[in-house]
Amino acid sequence: MARLSVSSFRPFKRLKKILPETLLARSLTILIAPVLLVQLATGIVFWDRHWSKTTETLAEGIAGNVSSLVEIADLEEGRPNFFKELQQFAQTNHSISIKRSPLQNGFSKNILGKSEWIDELTDSFLEKALSQKIKHPYRFRAFEKDIVLQVAGEQHLYTFNVKKKYLIPKTTSLLIWWEVGAPLVFILIAILFMRNQVRPLQSLANAVEEFGKGRDVSHYKPVGALEVRRVGRAFNQMRERIQKQITQRTEMLAGISHDLKTPLTRMQLELALLKDCEEKSALLEDVQEMKKMVEEYLNFAKGEGAEREKQVQIDEFLRELFTKFPQDKLSLPSFASLENTTVTWRPYAMKRALTNIISNALRYGGHVWFQGSITPKTITLVFEDNGPGIPDDRRGDVFRPFVRLDESRNIETGGYGLGLSICQDIITAHGGSIFLDDSHGHGGLKVTIHLPI
Repeated sequence: MARLSVSSFRPFKRLKKILPETLLARSLTILIAPVLLVQLATGIVFWDRHWSKTTETLAEGIAGNVSSLVEIADLEEGRPNFFKELQQFAQTNHSISIKRSPLQNGFSKNILGKSEWIDELTDSFLEKALSQKIKHPYRFRAFEKDIVLQVAGEQHLYTFNVKKKYLIPKTTSLLIWWEVGAPLVFILIAILFMRNQVRPLQSLANAVEEFGKGRDVSHYKPVGALEVRRVGRAFNQMRERIQKQITQRTEMLAGISHDLKTPLTRMQLELALLKDCEEKSALLEDVQEMKKMVEEYLNFAKGEGAEREKQVQIDEFLRELFTKFPQDKLSLPSFASLENTTVTWRPYAMKRALTNIISNALRYGGHVWFQGSITPKTITLVFEDNGPGIPDDRRGDVFRPFVRLDESRNIETGGYGLGLSICQDIITAHGGSIFLDDSHGHGGLKVTIHLPI
């Protein structure tokens, strides 16, 4: 026999699809579901035991009173005002009104048939009680507020009118209010309480998200339950350590920059004092290349952390960016879909990242096609070229620093291998992502950038 895999048996897999996703909604579900089940069980027990027994007792009381009144009425034997006194007695003591009329031949309980009362359960209790208590032929019919009962006595047909409310337990309305009102009050209290518990988590999540976008979150203070405060303090400690490491790295690289540029500048000055010759030109080119390499490396290592964020109008930002490139090599759509959209960016860093992408596309392809779109939460920027593209197995490598697809050391063709690494760092610091794919429409590389608003 084939064994049933434990991993394939997941009874709650389908249940997870219908459960709410937010912590507040899930917490409320956990709190409220047992209350509703208890209320449902209480209602069932009340209906099955208390309500049924009470209704049966009330029905027997009504049937007993009617039976006694019929027996007493048949004992009149010509006594004057006897029936009128009996009417007053029934109304005063039992809230039952009695009328009588001549008895017609052929009366039986089968003439009226079944009651038309919509509550068949209560009707059955009354039918059972009447059949046990009343020995004469009878028939009854229930209306909206009254129950009309006719009993054939020895000489007269007695018509009894009983208010229906005397057949329904008084605790029914109380139970209904309890079944409905108690859960509503509990839900309201749970919502108010759980919102206060979830709010610190939302504040922490927002701080983590903002920090992931490279923004200042020094204003965040841990609040809430003990466990939430512990997580908040751990986040603050982690943030301080990361910022301290970044600061130390920046300061160290600033010193390295000074130490490296000083001898290079001295070498350049000494070479300038030498007589012109072939060796001098070669050495000057090497020194210039070394200076550019050092500057590129320092820019990559330092990043753009010192720049402050600003409010940027996207359409204006992109228009200004594209003016720096040959317009005959660009295919730009209308920026109408991006108008009136403001984001919080570090503009110089973002301009540097997009400039690297466009420059690479023009260097390898010669023409760039751009598309921009926007959703309520995301901006998507797409750059396509008609160059050779990048093989699938090398697309992950191009984001690594100092990795060049051109294996030669020719700086003019391969660069230093830092362009896309810097782009990815800048875009990631803004909370975005960058993807490489084939450009099916133009045959080159397709660069897709997603940035949060």
